[in-house]
Amino acid sequence: MIKGEKIFLTELDPANAETIRAWLNDPEVYKYLMVGHTPISKEDERRYYESHTNQGDERNFEIHVADDGRYIGNIGIKGISLVHRRAEMGISIGSKQDWGKGYGSDAIVTMLRYAFDTLGLHTVKIRAHEDHARALEMYRRVGFVDVGRDREAVFQEGRFSDYVALDIVDREFRERYGR
Repeated sequence: MIKGEKIFLTELDPANAETIRAWLNDPEVYKYLMVGHTPISKEDERRYYESHTNQGDERNFEIHVADDGRYIGNIGIKGISLVHRRAEMGISIGSKQDWGKGYGSDAIVTMLRYAFDTLGLHTVKIRAHEDHARALEMYRRVGFVDVGRDREAVFQEGRFSDYVALDIVDREFRERYGR
């Protein structure tokens, strides 16, 4: 368990596969997710849980509310390079009743602390759909800096859109949040 202020992170629990599958099949939840917009079957979700262990070049966790233990989403980092000391983060708060309560930003700060202090990374990148204003504002608020765009990277609602790329380096994180 990795503790934040409002949340805690745990390893993925296959018992929660149906919950996350329902979230990922909800148009409001998946609208801006980078996983795509195709229906996710029980078999797809089972394969995901079997293949996404916390080994190799990725780490995936469930996000739980500290006060009552409720499971509200997932967060992870992938493409971990211990040589170049970098990775890319992704997050989804699937529980719509918990949007806008600060759980996402606390999960990101908690995950960054893990990335920098435990894994020894130097840079963590995150991307967001150019129209996902809430996510972009939150990423910037917690300390991510715009570094570019993945131009026309996603086709959605009849048009191509960009992903905005942001990152944060360990010294910037430590200046803001300490060790």
